Amino acid sequence: MCPGDKCIPDEKFAFRCDCKDPYETAEDGIHCKRKAMCANGGGHAACSKKNAKCQEDVTNEHLGYKCVCDTGFVKADNGTCINACELKNCEASRARCELDGNYEAVCKCPLLMTMGIDEICTIVDNSYIAKLKVLKRKYEIHVERKQSKRSLEDTLDYAKLRADFELSLKNVYSDYRDSKLLNCTDNGKELECDLELQFEKAVSKNTMNLIFQPSICIPLEDTSYCWIKPNLILKIGKPEEVFHVTNPCTEEIQKLCGPLASCKQFKNTSSFQCLCKDGFKSVNTFHLTSLSTIEVCEDIDECQEQTSSCPNNTECFNTFGSYDCQCKKGYRPTETKSVKESGCIAVCDPNPCKHGECVQFGNHGFLCSCDEEYGGAFCNSTNELVKKVKKSGVTKAAVVGVVLGLIVAVILIGGYMYFRIDKKESHEYAQNVNQRGRESNGRNLSSEAQNSGHMGAESGRRETMRSKLRRNLDKSKLVPNVRWSRYSDGEYTEIVDGIVGDDIESQHRAFSKSSDHLGK
Repeated sequence: MCPGDKCIPDEKFAFRCDCKDPYETAEDGIHCKRKAMCANGGGHAACSKKNAKCQEDVTNEHLGYKCVCDTGFVKADNGTCINACELKNCEASRARCELDGNYEAVCKCPLLMTMGIDEICTIVDNSYIAKLKVLKRKYEIHVERKQSKRSLEDTLDYAKLRADFELSLKNVYSDYRDSKLLNCTDNGKELECDLELQFEKAVSKNTMNLIFQPSICIPLEDTSYCWIKPNLILKIGKPEEVFHVTNPCTEEIQKLCGPLASCKQFKNTSSFQCLCKDGFKSVNTFHLTSLSTIEVCEDIDECQEQTSSCPNNTECFNTFGSYDCQCKKGYRPTETKSVKESGCIAVCDPNPCKHGECVQFGNHGFLCSCDEEYGGAFCNSTNELVKKVKKSGVTKAAVVGVVLGLIVAVILIGGYMYFRIDKKESHEYAQNVNQRGRESNGRNLSSEAQNSGHMGAESGRRETMRSKLRRNLDKSKLVPNVRWSRYSDGEYTEIVDGIVGDDIESQHRAFSKSSDHLGK
């Protein structure tokens, strides 16, 4: 009468049932009734944590409910529902996971491949793409599934659609091997689906068109649709717009070819060939099928095999997939074209220096020794300072003489001032010595001798300084003159001989004054 024959005393009814989950007290206040454990007993919350949905379970006297995995999901070891494909190791077969008609996980090979005897995906030769339209309402999902945290949020039952295609197409084509649902587009009340059909051997156009023959696809009341047993309803279309040979050079196949080869479709079939790119040669060939092949490629050394075409005065250097041409020693590239196209010319022939002499510098460079009035990378710019000096009528020797005279005068004046200061310091020192008295004649005599030696050393240092100044004056080049330009590695550099920068203007003023003086 009471669950587990458990009852408790009651003042009103003398006794009543002791109702505990999964039961609750009935309306009469005495007996127990089943409790809606999913809605009112915490079942929904508990199952949601396991990514499952809650179902009432009258056989479970403890909980009164059970957590059930949704379609396409399975229970893991920890009791949580996960996608069935997470437990399917399809990568080992080079395949991807799909749900079949029974919503079980199966491994499906990618485009242009099928599962071999060793459970590894292999290439097929006879593949076609079909664009078929089906009624959408037949595959729409109407069941409420908000309780599940499914990763697949599709509103279409693709597992059922795949199963209908596969079962029906087997009844149409005797050489049918496999089919793959690639994708579908929502076109209102219809789904336009791309489907790959694989066959054991090549099929003719007439064979492909069997799918729309009235004897195969039976017309329905709405004559725009037909039915293929057991469950496929298609929209009738034109065969030439529905079928075409699969283009084998997909992204997956190109990866199979590798970076040194390119995929080429073989004679308008679904077969392909991976052929070595320009600059590479085949060292081996793998036959995936009777028609599909892959070449193993390596770099061609065009220089060693003498297949390069480097112009005169150049040398060949091999690169990965190609070769390059470089100028030989003593030659340089032309100014407008590449070495590979036009070759190289001698560094100084023709002479690139417009107003000067060309001298080879390094392996491929040159120096321009410019004439006196010119400078720049190619001796093509005028040295204005030298030009003005020449116009004034003053020779370089005269200018140098005047400037040297000025410098000597400055040195003499500086020397005289230094001598005066030194003499004054010596006199003060002598006075200090006399004031100390004559306490020790020996010490005074010694001090005077040391002082005399000190003055002699100072005099020697002054003479050395004057000699250095004279040598520097002899080596000085006081007239600024841009004489050299250098070309190396495609860059030009001016080499300035003499005074540069702000000193040029000040020296120019000195030249002008000297010229006026000499003119007088």
